Amino acid sequence: MKFSGNMDTQAFNMVMATILRREAQNIFRSKGVLSFEGEGETKFVFQGVHEQIDFGPAKSPWKAGEERLNKLVFIGRGLERDELEGFIKLAQAPVSDEVMGKIQREFYDAMETGVTNAYEEEDAAFEEEGDEALAAAQARQNGAPPS
Repeated sequence: MKFSGNMDTQAFNMVMATILRREAQNIFRSKGVLSFEGEGETKFVFQGVHEQIDFGPAKSPWKAGEERLNKLVFIGRGLERDELEGFIKLAQAPVSDEVMGKIQREFYDAMETGVTNAYEEEDAAFEEEGDEALAAAQARQNGAPPS
């Protein structure tokens, strides 16, 4: 997704944290180039895997006259492009108090609700497999024939 202009730093950070919290198991990879309000010619880049993001200034700044084009890429499964893009666009500067309130409500809801239960289900399955493997190993140690 691409859109021009500057992003509001606080709003963008909350939007990304919300998306990553809600979609961690579905976002395999993300990357982008960003322009932030009040950061002069500094161009920012990020890349991530699931909810882990590396973010910082790019090696080269925005060039004189270069369009401030924000570019974001999400690779994953079951992602709704229109929803992601609409939510990210809320962080375009300037952000009104009303829009910031919406972003904050979404952010706090995501932090309270957390990542969907997919990770908990995976953890339970691994734990069950681990318990079975441990029981089999203990039985073998005690002289029981392998099952």
